[in-house]
Amino acid sequence: MKLIAILLILITFSIAATALPPIPHEIYGTITINGHSAEAGHTVSIFTRQREMCGSYTTKQKGTYGLVSCKGDDPESEEKEGPQNSETAIIFVDGTKYGEFEWHSGRITNINITATVHKNYYASLPSLLPSIEKSDALFLALVAINALLLGGLILMMKRMLQE
Repeated sequence: MKLIAILLILITFSIAATALPPIPHEIYGTITINGHSAEAGHTVSIFTRQREMCGSYTTKQKGTYGLVSCKGDDPESEEKEGPQNSETAIIFVDGTKYGEFEWHSGRITNINITATVHKNYYASLPSLLPSIEKSDALFLALVAINALLLGGLILMMKRMLQE
């Protein structure tokens, strides 16, 4: 009877041990963007080569980030959730690739980021313009059309006078 109980306990522990996912690889460090200590609000993301995101962190303090926890691939599942030991993980800052590191379960690694992020200034242009109601927009369009017509009329009159 004792032998059966011991076997059941050993089987239970061996099943529980194989069902655990790998311990994440953590990264942290300083972050400089476009030559300046990064303000809070930048996103540091980690992806596998197969484009699975395994971790993400939004900076909370100027000039530092992390810990970014990059979970590994659970060998018990059919899906690929993250890298396996010795696979390459890719770091992105605000959607721009920064660099790569070798992923290992349970490691904590200091990676200081010096990135160049190109901002799309045109995307923020509408927020710089004053808000215009539809009726105001129609009025402004009519004024612009009249200005063009008047300008064309003045040019025609100048040419007629020169002849």
